[in-house]
Amino acid sequence: MRGTVLILSLISLGAVPSQQVTWSSVAPATQAQGYAYKLYIFEESGKKSIVTLVNTLCGVNNGTTQCSAALPTSANPAIVNGNQSQLTATDTGTNLESSPSLSFTGNQGCIFRDNLYVLNATTTVTSNRGQVNSVLTEFKNAKFQLVSNVQKGNAFVITERCVGYIVQ
Repeated sequence: MRGTVLILSLISLGAVPSQQVTWSSVAPATQAQGYAYKLYIFEESGKKSIVTLVNTLCGVNNGTTQCSAALPTSANPAIVNGNQSQLTATDTGTNLESSPSLSFTGNQGCIFRDNLYVLNATTTVTSNRGQVNSVLTEFKNAKFQLVSNVQKGNAFVITERCVGYIVQ
């Protein structure tokens, strides 16, 4: 495991969950293929999660070992603007886990109710009076900023814009 360098980049393949993670390693491809990989995600909200990457495929490209895995939906927070992530590799023979990779920052926008929104995109939700505050909090945690909140009878029509950071 000594000497393994992980360089991480996210490639957008479309809407959530069509995402993949790709990284480089100094280990030979056959050795890197045998490692188990974990993605440590640190959201700006303070929430932390660890996601195991499965079905990793490693090979050689221009003399460099590169590995890739589809991101499971549980790893979607890794692609959100401002969230930080790190990758580790565990040698399955010895159970030794590498040091975390350098941090990388998500840059794909905001995720609200399992939909990916690019920066500055807006969305509208209709809510009843009893749910307005929880909807506004849900938007805030998803890194949206309030555009309008209009009462129409007993309903509230809430429009928010993806800004990529938690609005205070």
